Amino acid sequence: MAIENNPVGESDRPGLAFLRRYGLLLLAVLVCNRLLLAWIGGVAVEAFAPHFYKPDGHVFSQNSFAAPWGGWDTLFYLQIATEGYVSPDGSMVQVGWFPLYSLAIKLATVLVPNAYWAALLVSNLCLLGAIALLGAWLAEVIGLDAAFRSVLFLIFFPTSMVLSGAFSESIFLLLLVAAFYLAHRGRNTGACVAFSLLLISRPMALPLAPFFLVALQPLAGTGWRDRVRRLAPLFLLPIPFLIYSWYLWRLTGDPLAYVHNKLAAGNDLAAVNPLAAVWSSLSRGFTEHRFEHFFNAGLVLFGTAAVLGNRRSLGWNYLLLGLVLIWFPLLLHVTILSSSRYLAVAVPLFSGLALGGERCRCTPGLYMVCLVLQGFVMVFWSTGSRFLM
Repeated sequence: MAIENNPVGESDRPGLAFLRRYGLLLLAVLVCNRLLLAWIGGVAVEAFAPHFYKPDGHVFSQNSFAAPWGGWDTLFYLQIATEGYVSPDGSMVQVGWFPLYSLAIKLATVLVPNAYWAALLVSNLCLLGAIALLGAWLAEVIGLDAAFRSVLFLIFFPTSMVLSGAFSESIFLLLLVAAFYLAHRGRNTGACVAFSLLLISRPMALPLAPFFLVALQPLAGTGWRDRVRRLAPLFLLPIPFLIYSWYLWRLTGDPLAYVHNKLAAGNDLAAVNPLAAVWSSLSRGFTEHRFEHFFNAGLVLFGTAAVLGNRRSLGWNYLLLGLVLIWFPLLLHVTILSSSRYLAVAVPLFSGLALGGERCRCTPGLYMVCLVLQGFVMVFWSTGSRFLM
């Protein structure tokens, strides 16, 4: 059965029942999982760091257990949070990093003065919120137990440690789930507010707008007054992005500085072939024994198969949403090594896995495979390899 909208009042209990039954358990699982990953990362740093490296300026803590949770993008988010897009020396920070995550870090420094630790706090709070909302949403669609399995896949996914690191994926996931869940519940105003903020969290949000509008069903009212009420919140969608464009215009004289920044960096959409990128990574994985390329390409294919395998259950809108979440990042990045990070926020992928788990009793084995891969990836990521960009 395809995912359908449920207006408020028709099914209010499954979400609350999910949180009451599984909320504390999922919190305990998440905390234990992240502590285990922190230990693995800390041990890897101490044992293997002399043989690996991280670029200058990309080590954000002298604590071996905290240092692995930052990476390449972290430097720019922290610079924007502490200095803005213009450094004290007058140099420009790259405008390719959208402002929402850095703004959240800036607010969090009121409680946690260290910007890096504030970023970790923001990411993990957003992850907890995303888990709660995703579980509540899926509980209404596929049942409590299947929703629980789905959220466990999110926690155990081999690259989900990114959601707890100093990256914007967690806030992106929170707003993505909030927008579609509120649309599912018929709360158009809240859904539009969430999606408007999503648009300034990552550029990946831009191609998701058509699927959000379909989920919102703005013309589903029975009369003209009802339709006006459902359409009115749509005017909220562009406001944050227009403010950001105005800020870029004031700062650089170019309201589309982000687009020109990406083109200058060589991310020409017309020059990128996602299928060729995946095939090239698979070839390099086999011929050059570069496991990181084989692993990332394999995750893209696995995610695609998981979504397509549950196409009837997801419905065409969520099916296409899942495929865009998996494949569109390859249009924005020259290397495929970044794509596995985005798979951790592919909501339809995890709902599809939950539906598959409902018919298959091998999910404990799948969890174990995911956990082993997760630990393996954490070792590479912690020691500064190019496993995850």
